[in-house]
Amino acid sequence: MGKERYGNTLKFGGFEFICGLKERGLVKNIGFSYHDDPQLLDEILTKYPEMDMVQLQINYLDWNSPAIQSGACYDVACRHGKKIIVMEPVKGGSLAALPDKAMDVMKECGAEGSPASYAIRYAASLDNVMMVLSGMSSLEQVKDNVSYMKDFKPLNGDEQKMLERITDIVNDSITPCTNCKYCMEECPQNINIPAYFGLYNMYAATGKKTNMYYERYSMNHGNASECIKCGKCERICPQHIKIRDELVKFADLYER
Repeated sequence: MGKERYGNTLKFGGFEFICGLKERGLVKNIGFSYHDDPQLLDEILTKYPEMDMVQLQINYLDWNSPAIQSGACYDVACRHGKKIIVMEPVKGGSLAALPDKAMDVMKECGAEGSPASYAIRYAASLDNVMMVLSGMSSLEQVKDNVSYMKDFKPLNGDEQKMLERITDIVNDSITPCTNCKYCMEECPQNINIPAYFGLYNMYAATGKKTNMYYERYSMNHGNASECIKCGKCERICPQHIKIRDELVKFADLYER
């Protein structure tokens, strides 16, 4: 749900349809995934109190973000008494591969878990969270997640302070792309925007360029410099990234 999709859902009776499924006993719980501001979320939950749950993007980087407003949306869902499913706890993997300065903070604080473990535990420590969704692409990641979630311990005060310091470092170094690829559905130049942002963030974290990957990611796709500044990508981006400006920065780094 966002402003545009909410309008279409109202137009075609989506909420009435899903509420009808619950009334007929075909589903036990109903809810929706949400990508917008807390004001619209409050409007939806006020109009449709039948919703049992809401899925929100929550991670320590986005909690106070003026664009994502994770914390404010969480507060709205709690005020309406809704259970919360967390998506993007590791922000598309960016909180699993932290910049060197952030890793130095973890070492200084004596952190024993992986960067991903602290991100997921942050989300799971919140009240009313019923589930934390974690995208995993290897058996190693599955084992890591299971290791700290089977005997779950909420973050303590010192760990919270550590993540606050890391947030300041990460916010200064990366583009907040979660690799959802919605922008690519709209791009008339077929630019591989998420992949390029991933390379940009890798450079921000390590100081190393990987031209080989740029060649691979741009195969059958437009180069970053081929952006025509139409803005279609920015209108659909859940993270509200200024994609056109960021592509210029990327092109300056990798193409010139």
